[in-house]
Amino acid sequence: MNEIFYEVFSNLPRQGPGDIMLTIKALNIIKQEINIEQILDVGCGSGFQAIAIALNSSAEITAVDNYQPFLDEINKQLVEMGINDRLKTVCQNMNSLDLPLGKYDVIWSEGSIYITGFENGLNNWRKFLKPKGFMVISDANWFKSNPPDELKDFWKNEYPGMMTVEENKKLIKKCGYEIIDSFSLSANGWMNNYYYPLEKNVYKARKKYINNSEALNIINGVQIEIDLFKKYADYYGYMFYVIQSKK
Repeated sequence: MNEIFYEVFSNLPRQGPGDIMLTIKALNIIKQEINIEQILDVGCGSGFQAIAIALNSSAEITAVDNYQPFLDEINKQLVEMGINDRLKTVCQNMNSLDLPLGKYDVIWSEGSIYITGFENGLNNWRKFLKPKGFMVISDANWFKSNPPDELKDFWKNEYPGMMTVEENKKLIKKCGYEIIDSFSLSANGWMNNYYYPLEKNVYKARKKYINNSEALNIINGVQIEIDLFKKYADYYGYMFYVIQSKK
């Protein structure tokens, strides 16, 4: 039923929570440190952040996702914007990336590192960085250590490795990175930029698949996630981490 999942998440401004202002904030932090020539965006979705980076830098960007229709959306926009010479798309699985080693100044991953696992991503993607290269990662974290049971149970299934902010920071240091900066995504970055558009897709999909119980299970699961955030936004959210490899 992957096609149902991708249908619900298609034609959205982005496939996860985020805010263009925070993307640019993270980019500017690294600009103060180095001249950015090459960026790898892992799990780029339909390219919201990759395009924002391209429009606010002179870097060459490689945007990777495992769903070609998302990449097709990006390619169409690139031609329209006239930036297809600096941003290229690659359809690959983030768990088995076949890309040049030691090429990239920055690895960017907004809202997707959980797919491979936070620690796994930090360790396995490092080989694609230049020495002392940077990463910008956004990840779902607990803001409070005592979440209600219904919230904890949901995220235990969706993201078993979800940690507190302090646990993430300790892991970043353990993996050999220095934290340059970190900041949280506001509720607006979840609702206006992601959940409100997603909720419209959920409504349409429910009507379309009203007699398909398997599809409805997937669709209703997305709605549950949205409803939980509306109810418990104080307990969790996304953190941006701007980090630099010590190697």
